[in-house]
Amino acid sequence: MPRHSSRLEPSEFEQEMQRAARLLAYAMTMTGRKPPRGVIGQAEDIYGKGPDPVPLLSALIEDMTEAQKRTIVYNPHSRKSRDLADWREEHQAADEERLREERAEAGRKSLVKSGLKKLSRDERKAPGFQKGQ
Repeated sequence: MPRHSSRLEPSEFEQEMQRAARLLAYAMTMTGRKPPRGVIGQAEDIYGKGPDPVPLLSALIEDMTEAQKRTIVYNPHSRKSRDLADWREEHQAADEERLREERAEAGRKSLVKSGLKKLSRDERKAPGFQKGQ
């Protein structure tokens, strides 16, 4: 009877780290830069072990000219290019969601602070009153 080895499978996070490292190596090569051995090793590692390649890949894409983006990121004839475009769009959507949440939290904190200013010291010290509700 075969053994169940799903615990040895890479997690979704590990798969995404490997994917980002692969895409970083691809993008660096396409922009004329030699990917460091660590990036290549991480791209080949099934568990994607290594430093987080996401910030480097994001910065590399942001630094590209529009012509480079068309050729490297949005080339419809290249599977890697299409994967890079998908990765970028996924991360842009996640960044937008994070910024929305941060703005909402900042707005909530501002309302709490404004509300607290309207209370007297005795009201703020009242039993059962919790700051930040």
